[in-house]
Amino acid sequence: IQSTTRLIARARSGTRWSPRVDAAYAVTVPDLRITELMYHPPDPEPGSPFDDEEFEFVELRNTGSVPIPLAGFVLSGGIDYTLPATAGDLWPGENIAVARNLDALVSRHGTGLRVVGPYSGHLANSGDTVVLTGPLGEPILNFTYSDRWQPATDGPGYSLTRRNPAGPVSDWNLASAWDRSVVAGGTPGRNDVPESDLSRVTLRWKQDSGS
Repeated sequence: IQSTTRLIARARSGTRWSPRVDAAYAVTVPDLRITELMYHPPDPEPGSPFDDEEFEFVELRNTGSVPIPLAGFVLSGGIDYTLPATAGDLWPGENIAVARNLDALVSRHGTGLRVVGPYSGHLANSGDTVVLTGPLGEPILNFTYSDRWQPATDGPGYSLTRRNPAGPVSDWNLASAWDRSVVAGGTPGRNDVPESDLSRVTLRWKQDSGS
């Protein structure tokens, strides 16, 4: 096997064939990673037609050096979504957000984002399992986050963000590998903003510090 492949086989005994078995054999793991989770969004603004759960999102990033065709990648666990062919290719260093409700995400973060969805289910506020698999069923990520990792992500308005998006996949289960977003509301579809750049960011709502 020279590349990641799904093999399908049956065994024959005389004129009888066994049931089909199939499995994916991953030569390399795709360089697609979950880099941000908005699992407990802040309450909607007064008059909003959406509830807080509809502002959830999961961000994916290409941490490799070649474009990744997104069609067929699957998010599962607490949520369920298969990226469609219309998602296109994700270029190295590029992000895409997967929204629970596309209209809700746009209403809070504006247009111009690279976003797909909606996904079914929702991310539990107390913690949940998130799984990312490739188009051939190849395992990429399987981790469980907790609201205790970063308390500011459990309702006050911040998202969970990866400290090292290109780190080993085993790190996704570690609280020490995650931080809260610098910007209240998170940054779906784009990199988190360094502390030094906050003065150049226009916020749609105040941070919990009141600054």
